[in-house]
Amino acid sequence: MSKKEIAFDETLVKDYVERLFRIENEIATLNEDKKELNEEFKSKVDLKLVGSAIKLIKLELKLNKTSETTLEEVKNIVLDKINIIMS
Repeated sequence: MSKKEIAFDETLVKDYVERLFRIENEIATLNEDKKELNEEFKSKVDLKLVGSAIKLIKLELKLNKTSETTLEEVKNIVLDKINIIMS
């Protein structure tokens, strides 16, 4: 259906806007919760280290699902080259 074929329906627009604002409010609440969580743990845990580990694991899982070559194999190749250069 093209934009010209879509009829204006006030009820649909209101429903869309209401749901959008609800989602945006939920996102804001979750972001505030995340900020409070980080504040609570920042003196107890190395948040940068944990965050980096989480990102690395998520990336590895994603790449392993989409690629025949695993991240570990690529890391080993790169590490070998770095070791040669650093020697």
